[in-house]
Amino acid sequence: MTEPRIKILIAEDEPHLATLLETFLNGRGCQCTVARDGRVAIDKIRSESFDVALLDIVMPEMDGLTVLKEVREEPAPPEVIIITGNGTVDTAIAAIKLGAYDYLSKPYRMEEIDLLVRRACEKRRMTAENRRLHERLLWRQLHLRARRVPRRQGRQRRDHHGLRRHAELRRLPRPGVHRQRHGFV
Repeated sequence: MTEPRIKILIAEDEPHLATLLETFLNGRGCQCTVARDGRVAIDKIRSESFDVALLDIVMPEMDGLTVLKEVREEPAPPEVIIITGNGTVDTAIAAIKLGAYDYLSKPYRMEEIDLLVRRACEKRRMTAENRRLHERLLWRQLHLRARRVPRRQGRQRRDHHGLRRHAELRRLPRPGVHRQRHGFV
C-alpha cells in the first residue's frame, strides 16, 4: 500500500526561497501550496487540510507567531515548523510554547527540512489514529455497558413450580424421564 502524499503549506514571503522549498519538496513526493503572507496562509489552512505548515516568522500582514496562534485554534491543525532568518532563542521558545513542532534558523539544509516534514507528518497521523482508536474504545465500552445484564438474571430461571434453577439444571432430563430410564418407576 502506498503512503498518501504529504500536504504541505509553505508560508514564505521571499519568492525565491518559497519556490526552492516547493520544488525540493514536490520532488520528494509531497504536495505543496505556497502562501506569500500570513493572512493568505490562514485562509488556505481554513479552506484545505494540510499535514504540515512551514511558516516564516517575518511576513507581511501577519507574522508567523500570530499565524501559529490562529492555526492552533482550528479543529484539525497541521503540525507547524517555524523557519526564520533572524530568530532568537526567545522567539524559538515562544514558538514551541505556542505549539510549533520545531523551529529552524536560516540557513538550513534541505535534507533537514525533508526529515522534519516527514517526522511532523508521522506525528500528526499517529495522533489522529490515536484519537480515532480512543473514540472507538469509548464507544465500545459504552455499548457494552448498556447491554450488560446482571449475572444472576442470566444464569437463573424459574421452573414450572416457580423455583429458581440454575442454567445447568435445565440440561437435565425431567424428573419422570430420569426415573423411568434408571428403573425407579
